[in-house]
Amino acid sequence: MFSSNIHKTLLLTVTAAVSCFVAPHQVAAASPDTGADVTFTATGTFAATPISGADTLLLRGQPFSISVVANSSLTPSQHNKNWALFMPLNMSGNVFSGLLPNQPIPVAAATAAIFQANGASEDIFQSGFPVEVIGIALTARAYITMPGGTISTPLIRTFSSVALDPSNATVSYSNGTATTVLAVDSGTLVATLQPPGAPRAGMVLPFGMDELGAVRPVFGNPGDFFGLGDADTFLARRRAARMASQVAMTLNNSKVTRIHIQ
Repeated sequence: MFSSNIHKTLLLTVTAAVSCFVAPHQVAAASPDTGADVTFTATGTFAATPISGADTLLLRGQPFSISVVANSSLTPSQHNKNWALFMPLNMSGNVFSGLLPNQPIPVAAATAAIFQANGASEDIFQSGFPVEVIGIALTARAYITMPGGTISTPLIRTFSSVALDPSNATVSYSNGTATTVLAVDSGTLVATLQPPGAPRAGMVLPFGMDELGAVRPVFGNPGDFFGLGDADTFLARRRAARMASQVAMTLNNSKVTRIHIQ
């Protein structure tokens, strides 16, 4: 899980030629890791005060570690000139809950998604997946704003560690009727090459099964899950959402207890 506000209207852009994502010379210049498995890992601690929602799982103030694996040769499920959506992918990790103190709760999914966008001043990373925590079926979504230039392309590539805090990262979880949004108090996001012998990336779908169709029952319309319009417009919405989040955190600051992972 990873985050900044979930209140936004998302635009679905259906592309007819996924294979034309970038011109051949762009692919050659930006793909030193083509064919390698890349692990996107977010670790950190949630803020002690939720941005919104009841936080029935008591994740506030608790540590987490989540990894999603994707192969750098993957073709985007959907894309535009500066964003790309990849699914379905394998996710694994651990979260902690105040319901089960000091006990790591393993989570996993084979239908995770990653959305990346690079803009003029900021880059965007989002991930989402269905997950069951303590017997409760949920959809988790992470929204992270990264400094411009963190990613050179929205394709699957490694990138250096990015610090996470309430100004640039939030995570939401929903049971379909109620949604909780938590800021990340402190943490990191990094994309690294998979070590030799690690589980292979991706999910094998039955022959002829549409990738988006296989995921749609979990996420609904992918365009309703990720912002698939023009990245600069999307970034403007994100900046407004982040400002609202910062105001909320400032108002609650007197009640926040900072918890850090060593």
